[in-house]
Amino acid sequence: MIAIKKVIHKDREVIISMTSFNQQTDQSIKKKIQDELVRFVENNEKRTFNQRIQSRNETLPVIELPLSYVFLRAENNRISVEIDELDNSEDILTNNRSHEAQEKIERFLAETERFDELKNQIQSVGQTTPCIITYDGLLVDGNTRCSALKQLQREGDERQILVAVLTEEQSSNEVITDIEVNNQLIIEVKQGYSFSNRLIWQRKIRVDMTDEQLAKKMGYVRVSSCIKRIERDERMLGYIDEMRSYKDGLGYSFFDDKEEVLKNLDDALQRATLQNDVQEEQQIRYTRYIGIMSDDLTKDMVRNMEDDFLDEFYKGQDSKDSNSKEIIDFVNDCLNQPEASPDDDILGLSHNEEYAVDPEKLLRKIFDPAKEDDMDHKNRVGELFAAVRGRAEVVVNTNRNKRAFREPEKFLRNARDNLKENITALRNMYGKEGFKPGGVEYQLNHLLDDVIDAISDFAEHRAGDRKRRVKTLEKTISKLQTKLKKYK
Repeated sequence: MIAIKKVIHKDREVIISMTSFNQQTDQSIKKKIQDELVRFVENNEKRTFNQRIQSRNETLPVIELPLSYVFLRAENNRISVEIDELDNSEDILTNNRSHEAQEKIERFLAETERFDELKNQIQSVGQTTPCIITYDGLLVDGNTRCSALKQLQREGDERQILVAVLTEEQSSNEVITDIEVNNQLIIEVKQGYSFSNRLIWQRKIRVDMTDEQLAKKMGYVRVSSCIKRIERDERMLGYIDEMRSYKDGLGYSFFDDKEEVLKNLDDALQRATLQNDVQEEQQIRYTRYIGIMSDDLTKDMVRNMEDDFLDEFYKGQDSKDSNSKEIIDFVNDCLNQPEASPDDDILGLSHNEEYAVDPEKLLRKIFDPAKEDDMDHKNRVGELFAAVRGRAEVVVNTNRNKRAFREPEKFLRNARDNLKENITALRNMYGKEGFKPGGVEYQLNHLLDDVIDAISDFAEHRAGDRKRRVKTLEKTISKLQTKLKKYK
């Protein structure tokens, strides 16, 4: 009988098998695997698996084992972020084969993207590709498939796990890393890594590698373009690490749904860097850090937070409004204030006329670790974030309207370009057999009528009276008369 246990993870009920974690002794595991390998040879079994190991193709024997003889690997880069964020992560990594470690690893794997799809596929067609284990039963490749099999076992499916076995010499950490790179991370993976896990795994394997070597190692075909992707990934991980340094307890997994936002940030920072504008780069960087870390702004809102966003936000606060007054007070000591001038009193400068917000100072104040348990501080930060969101919505809508207003101009420019191309094509057709000038002339006349109507309507709308319309039409007629004189 299989004992089971229910746990709740990320608002989802996950059933964990207790018998799956029955610890066999190291010797019994090795003996079981060895016995199966001997049977493989004696029975002249044909099932093998080809695996590339350190630039060589190796043929591994494939055997079947009960699930209790294989162990999920804690140093699994698909879930490295989740393991790292555990309070006892070191214990889990050190005691990989313990009941607690195996339970947590399976729980995290069951929450990875497309796990249910993988489980259903195995249930329908079986395990089509063997997992890879070390000589003593540690899974190198296929941890998620093994977790799916464990769940199916708890549902009454008693099938065993199909594994390809490495020799003792092949079971080194170096080989394990090489296999994971070859089998898991190469461009299209069997089951994708999360954004943060991919970045961290890439950092781990690139030790002493150039960008070009890493791109080749990861199996990219177009190395030059992929080097740019690798460089961007490293910059994005740098942004993540910097943001985490401002807020205690902020895990890598927080950024898993923020890849697009970070790409937009990187584009903006690279543009500022190319223009040698250090101040703009710093303003955009920390302003958007605030937007990202608030976790309440859409990607469009964060993308529209430019270097002057916080300055305009601060200037827009009404000191007579109580909520705005609290925001002003909160931001006041995060300003880059100009030197005092004797004219200030004469001019009567207010809080919002001359000072620039220092976003890095504001970021530090928002996530001040000394205020972590201060409810008053948390409430004020909440009000600040709500106001920032309101301002961001206004900026997004304003920019959207600006783009909409530019559309007619863009359309007419494209129409002119298309017309010029067609005029050139027409000139090449004049006088040739099959060319019908009558139809072209008919269309040109109607086109002229449409253009004159458009000019007339625009002129009247812009001026608000008929005088401007008449003047514009007279100007158009004058151009036509000039053309007419040319051909008389």
